[in-house]
Amino acid sequence: LSPLEREYYMLKTTILDNEKYSVSNLVVNETMNSPIKSVDYTIVNNSILNGNIIKTDKKNTNLNLIVDPVNEKEVYLYIKNISFENKFHIHDAFTITASINGKSISEKTHNKNASPYYFVNDDMLINLGYYENFPTTLTITFSSSGTYTFDKIEILTVDFNDYENDVNKLNQSNFSIIDYHNNYLLGTVDASSAGVLQFSTNYSEGWKVYVDGKEVETFPSNKYFLGIDIVKGIHQVELIYETPGIKTGGYISIVGVISLIGLIGYEFCLKKYKK
Repeated sequence: LSPLEREYYMLKTTILDNEKYSVSNLVVNETMNSPIKSVDYTIVNNSILNGNIIKTDKKNTNLNLIVDPVNEKEVYLYIKNISFENKFHIHDAFTITASINGKSISEKTHNKNASPYYFVNDDMLINLGYYENFPTTLTITFSSSGTYTFDKIEILTVDFNDYENDVNKLNQSNFSIIDYHNNYLLGTVDASSAGVLQFSTNYSEGWKVYVDGKEVETFPSNKYFLGIDIVKGIHQVELIYETPGIKTGGYISIVGVISLIGLIGYEFCLKKYKK
């Protein structure tokens, strides 16, 4: 799925990793037709473009696109699996800027070897905004000179007419917080139907979740978040977090301290006996 498709489907359903979790009683009762459409375009200055490779000899080189008409849609620029090498063949940071009618939106990709983050996303998605009539000319500016490779460049549109209905459906299942402090959450949920209850906290094996006093299985929901199975009805939900391995580490420390005390006592008795 593209980042935009993932965002859309996350609003309607939950994306699960089949290798880590499987649903045996899943019933599909709705066919979801994606409102995400790809729009045709023509590249005006294709001298820097050769297939899926863009070579720029100077900074801030432009690629101009003539886009087919778009009406009453939110528009995105999507560049899949883009990477960059400078003239020294080093994967370096770069910025892509999309410009329409004097409005510019930029997105930066970090150096993979020096990124402050744990990973770098190779898919670039730039929200160009909502337009009743989208301008026909789009300019893409490549900040650095060098070689860019990519899988595809797309202009995507989204119709959000059903957005409000989707949000209202999600709000039908309310979660009310009763108690909350460090590493602990207690609340109630009124589930309008059986499904997956997703929490806004990141998934970790350190989370223990109890529904109506019974521990339940946890799993990654929508790739990053903590999720559990929930059945229809009102339930009390309790979350307790404990750093993975902390108990084992504590036991090892205690054993180490006891061993050290025993060793010191042994040496003391040994010296006293020699005297």
